[in-house]
Amino acid sequence: MQKPRAAFTLVELVLVVVILGVMAVVALPRFGHDALDRLATTTIAREIASDMRLARSLAISNAATNAQGYAVRMVGAPPYSSYEILSIPTGETVSTKAIPGGVACTGDPEFRFGPLGALSPGYGTTLRVAGQGRQYVLTLIPATGSVTIQEP
Repeated sequence: MQKPRAAFTLVELVLVVVILGVMAVVALPRFGHDALDRLATTTIAREIASDMRLARSLAISNAATNAQGYAVRMVGAPPYSSYEILSIPTGETVSTKAIPGGVACTGDPEFRFGPLGALSPGYGTTLRVAGQGRQYVLTLIPATGSVTIQEP
C-alpha cells in the first residue's frame, strides 16, 4: 500500500491564480502614475541633452561640407511640444521628437552648433524641463557646446 502524497489539485492552483488576479486588479489603480510621470521627466531631459550632443557631433563631423553647422530647434510656444535637429544651410530635418504631455519644456527656442562644436553667438544656452515635482536645467557652455544637466 502506498501513502497518499500531499499535493495541490489543479482546482486549488487555478483558484489561487484567480484570487491573485482579482487582488492585482483592485490594487493597480491605487498605485499612482506619479512615478511614471517623474520617470518621463527624467527621460525627456536626458533625451534632449543627448540630442543636443548629437547635433554638436554632426556639426563637427560634417564641418567640411557644412560650414554653418546644425541646430536644435524647439517647436511650438513655451511650453514646447516637440523639438527637431536640423542642418542650418539646407533646413533639412535630421530628427524630430515629441515632448510628452505632463512635461513642461521652457527656455531658449534654438541652439546652434558651429563647425567646431561651439554654440553660435546669439542663440540659446538654457532649457528647463519640469514635471511631477522634478525639474532639470540643461545648460550649454558657449565656448565648447557641451551640455550639462542639473537638478536644482
